[in-house]
Amino acid sequence: MPDWRILRVTCDSPDHEKREVAKFWDGNYFEMTRSRLASPWDGERYGFSAAFIGNICIGTTSYTVSRRGQGILSQVHTEPTFRNKGVASATLRDALAAYRELGARTVYLAAWSDWIR
Repeated sequence: MPDWRILRVTCDSPDHEKREVAKFWDGNYFEMTRSRLASPWDGERYGFSAAFIGNICIGTTSYTVSRRGQGILSQVHTEPTFRNKGVASATLRDALAAYRELGARTVYLAAWSDWIR
């Protein structure tokens, strides 16, 4: 059994959880993440499936569902020392469950790096 747990971090989550999931991003990604965690844009539902050990986030996958039911999966990250331990698989599985619960009709991957695609 892993020593981490999965939490869903949304605009309703405590500030320390929001800071933890945002710490992996910089520049425009940081500003967009911070803004969406303050208040989702245009009726979308946005959050992170995040792996935590105690109060420290070690991995994330973000999920977005638009008002029309279109899902976007992005911001997949695992701290290097926790890679190859199932963290990304767990956050991805939870994000997919969130899409089902939120009624997403379709989901696509938004990725900048070729190795992610």
